[in-house]
Amino acid sequence: MTRYSGYNVFGDPVSTDGFPWDAGWSGTKIQNFQLIPTPWIPKKFKKLFDDFPNNFDGEVLEKLTEYLGGETFEGKIIEALNAEYGDELYGTNLMYNNQNKQYENRIVYSKNTAPTGGWIKYVHVIQPPTYLSQGFGRVYLKSGTYMDVPIAAFINTKPDDISAEFVDLPSGARAGRKFRFPYG
Repeated sequence: MTRYSGYNVFGDPVSTDGFPWDAGWSGTKIQNFQLIPTPWIPKKFKKLFDDFPNNFDGEVLEKLTEYLGGETFEGKIIEALNAEYGDELYGTNLMYNNQNKQYENRIVYSKNTAPTGGWIKYVHVIQPPTYLSQGFGRVYLKSGTYMDVPIAAFINTKPDDISAEFVDLPSGARAGRKFRFPYG
């Protein structure tokens, strides 16, 4: 499995879903990480980015009511974190090459929690969610690394809502012979 599965339109690498934590884990729960809201400021990139919401002139509307029906973007981040990490133990699903094995079987994220100021203060959206598909963002840690954070789709989908089934399709036909796919 490779670390990144591609890049978004801005050139940011998109992490492969399910890639283990190759930076290891400090034993600090995700909601208690020491996060940096604007990691570009110490690197003198301030003029290239908006320090949202501090440098935003209009009213900041946190509710995307047209899509979320009164829910908040913050809530969508927490919903996805609950699904992916909520009360999960640090172990083989997250551990890479037995890094920080001493923290094995500790909970990595307590459900329904957020850092002081909320997730929207720290999560930089890399792939926005859509009506049906999950997105993800990144939080940057003071330790010099980052962590990908899932963002739930705008509607709640159940695992059995969509299913894909693959069948063996013929790979070719002999010249001059008519061929019809089984479903059309």
